[in-house]
Amino acid sequence: MIVLNNLRSYGFNSGSQIGLYGQWVVFESAVGIFAYYLFILAFLWFTVRLFLWKMGRVSMEKALVWGVIVLMLTILIFDLPYLISINYIERYFIPFVPFLSILGALFLKDIVVHAKGRNWKFVQPVAALLFSVGIAYSLLRLVSISLLFMNDARIPATQYLATVRGYGKGIEYTLYPPNIDKKRFLHAHNYPIYFVEWENDSVPTGGRFEYNQGEKGLLDRDTEYFVIDSFTYGRFYTNSICETTPVECNFFKRLIAGNITTFRLLKEFTYELPHYLPHVNISAVNPDILIFERVR
Repeated sequence: MIVLNNLRSYGFNSGSQIGLYGQWVVFESAVGIFAYYLFILAFLWFTVRLFLWKMGRVSMEKALVWGVIVLMLTILIFDLPYLISINYIERYFIPFVPFLSILGALFLKDIVVHAKGRNWKFVQPVAALLFSVGIAYSLLRLVSISLLFMNDARIPATQYLATVRGYGKGIEYTLYPPNIDKKRFLHAHNYPIYFVEWENDSVPTGGRFEYNQGEKGLLDRDTEYFVIDSFTYGRFYTNSICETTPVECNFFKRLIAGNITTFRLLKEFTYELPHYLPHVNISAVNPDILIFERVR
């Protein structure tokens, strides 16, 4: 019960809707527009077919009926926690794909059989054309995903940081950093930032560093290099997060805008897909990396 409650309330101030309303856009991003609509149509098709079968309006093979029921119940059971949660990202929907793929294949077969029975000769070539276009789009989407992994902005950022002078200097980095050889620096550690994620959660105290001190914390720790990623600072464009983390929100927005006099932008690393490929976003892959240096 505690786990389910935590799943429901985790990220309560992220600005996300509960899964009943908000999961659809995330699911489409996870599987692509072709597979998304194929899966949705398949689910709706068999929902109607099962209802009509139960009412005695259409006939269905018994093996198909029970196979479809098992698939649909499995999908619904998997989805129940996300329907009431605001904590859902693309990779959480991976377990749905095998079941929805089988349901989609059964849907296509059922459409073709249904069309043949009514002598709708145009259906099969149209379905084949749409399916071919969808597969081609999905393959291009896989190319986009591969390119994001291969050209992750953290790769050149890692190479660049290997060339900066680290002796006697400190470096801090946010939640999705490039690889950093910590031995080259006087001190190297995560920037002490804490996002309130649970209801009744609070910023921890009494540790090695004091959290959420913004610019003052960097100066007090005598940090020379500050490496930030867009996945971390992008959170501050959500009002509810700024309300619970006001010092950091103000600091990061001023830093990115160039309104901080104690740090200057040393280097920026980004990677964007070619315009002719499908645009995709992958959780924790290819953040923009900004490297700041202390102004002495």
